[in-house]
Amino acid sequence: EQDMRKMGGLAKVMPITAITCWIGSLALIGTPLFSGFYSKDFIIEAVAESHRYGASYAYVCVLIGVFVTALYTFRMLFMTFHGAPRWGHAAHDDHAHDDHGHGHGGTPHESPWVVTLPLILLAVPAVAIGYFTAQPLLFGGFFGGAIQVLEKNDVVAELAEHFHGPASFALQAPLHPPFWLALAGVLVAWFTVIKRPHALDGLAAPLAPLRRVLDNKYYFDWFNENVLAAGSRALGRLFWKAGDQTIIDGALVNGSAGLVGALAGVVRRVQTGYLYTYAFWMVIGLALLLGWFLLRA
Repeated sequence: EQDMRKMGGLAKVMPITAITCWIGSLALIGTPLFSGFYSKDFIIEAVAESHRYGASYAYVCVLIGVFVTALYTFRMLFMTFHGAPRWGHAAHDDHAHDDHGHGHGGTPHESPWVVTLPLILLAVPAVAIGYFTAQPLLFGGFFGGAIQVLEKNDVVAELAEHFHGPASFALQAPLHPPFWLALAGVLVAWFTVIKRPHALDGLAAPLAPLRRVLDNKYYFDWFNENVLAAGSRALGRLFWKAGDQTIIDGALVNGSAGLVGALAGVVRRVQTGYLYTYAFWMVIGLALLLGWFLLRA
C-alpha cells in the first residue's frame, strides 16, 4: 500500500521503521543537534548575512520552506505511524491484494533485516554526524583551496566570527526564527492529523480548485502527456510518413530503383545481342552524322 490515508498506527507493528523515520524527520526539519540542523540552519544564516541583491527575498523564501518542510514531513509521520489504524479497512478492498491476485489480508508487519539494518545505519549519522563535522567542514579549512569565494561573498567567514562550537550553536536555536517555524509546522501537523483530524473539512469546498491543482501536481503530468509526449509522437509520425516512407523509401530508395529499372528497360531494347541490330544502329548513326556534316556545309 502506498496511500498514507490507508495507514495509521503503524508504530505498534513496525517500531524500528517508526523510530528511524522519527529520527530522519527530526533531522530533515533541522531539529537542534541533529545533522539536518547544522546543514539547514547554516544555509539560512548565510542567506540572512548575505548582502547580495535579492537576499532578503531569498531569506523569506527559505523561512517559508522551513515551515512547509516541517508541516508535510510530520503530516506524513503522524498519518503513517500514529493515530487510529486505517489499514484494517483497506484489508477488504482491492488494494489489499498485489498485482498477481495473492491476498495477504492487508496486515502490516516489520520489514526484514535487509531493510531495517540500512535504516538503523542511516539513522545513526542522521543524529550525530552534523555535530561532529560542522566545525571542520565549514570553518576548519577542510576543503583547502578547492573552493574559492570572493571576499565580498564570503558570508561563511562572517558566520565563523559568531560560531563557538556545535553545542553552543544548537543552544542558540530558539533565538532564531527557523526553530519556531519548524515547531509551528510540527504542531499544525499534529493538530490537523491527530488532535482534530476533521478540523480542515470546512475548507474543502472553498479550496477545491487549489486542491485539484495540487492533486494533479500542477498539471505537469497532463502537460507532459498531452503536449510534450503527444507533440513528440505527432512529430515522429510526420518524420515517419513524410520523411521515411515518402522521401527516403519512396523517392530516394524506391524512386531510384524504379528509375534504374525504367532506363534498363530502354537500354534493353538497344542491347539485344544480335549483330544485325548493331549494324542497323550503326547505319542510323552514320546517316545522322552524315546529315549533320551536310547541314554544316
